[in-house]
Amino acid sequence: MPVFRVMLSGNKIVLRTDRGEATHGFVRNEYVYALTSEVAIEKAKLKAMRRIAENEAIVALADTPLELTVDEVEANVPFWKLTVNESFIFFPHEGETKA
Repeated sequence: MPVFRVMLSGNKIVLRTDRGEATHGFVRNEYVYALTSEVAIEKAKLKAMRRIAENEAIVALADTPLELTVDEVEANVPFWKLTVNESFIFFPHEGETKA
């Protein structure tokens, strides 16, 4: 079964820091086993949502459902990538902050 890299992005995540809370977007790579790219995308989205839920610094906006966008899908990446836990890359969501 091939290993896929799925790059996901999202926005309107509230990130809690020592300076308060602010709205951010993010990108993240997820690595999954799958038979097809469609299955890889679904698995990657579930993995990312689980990681978001487990991260105490991330607060999803209750009034807006989180939408994950698939930016890239790459098949046949090395299997050892499954052991990699890359971080979220956060960036400020333009024009919006939450106090």
